[in-house]
Amino acid sequence: MYISIITDNDKVWRIAVHDAVEYSEAEAKIRFNRMCKQFESDENYTTMSIGGNSFAIPDDEDISHEMSVNGKKYEGVFSQNGGESDSIYVRSLIMSTIVKNFTIEQIQNPTEEVQAAMSREILKATLEYYMKKAVWFHITSSSNDKFRITIHYDNDYFNHPDRREW
Repeated sequence: MYISIITDNDKVWRIAVHDAVEYSEAEAKIRFNRMCKQFESDENYTTMSIGGNSFAIPDDEDISHEMSVNGKKYEGVFSQNGGESDSIYVRSLIMSTIVKNFTIEQIQNPTEEVQAAMSREILKATLEYYMKKAVWFHITSSSNDKFRITIHYDNDYFNHPDRREW
């Protein structure tokens, strides 16, 4: 493995771990799917997939063809859970988002349109929070039909000041 440490203003905001060796397509798919299952089953992580679906690659998928011809990317994206402190913070974030973007009257008597707008704002704020603590991995290919997996541990929430919104 190779390790890259990315900093901003002397603070680490990403650690990337790259495979030192290349793998065949079958080996890369197995390693990728194993990583997906490990993160999906670990209560310390939350999947960031749409609808909670797995990022796993189907057994019959030709990843070489999909990547080179169709430009498909294979990524697994998860967020580190902070336990009860995350839950408390997210509830506070939701309340401040609603109060900041809607009037008291809209909150007390929301129309369908306002309810939909509230849902969008809540989802956006929640996703932004969790993506600042992302753990994600992806497959890259080389010119000789070999593959590597890189995993990234991000800490945008605390250590990447250029991305802070406060």
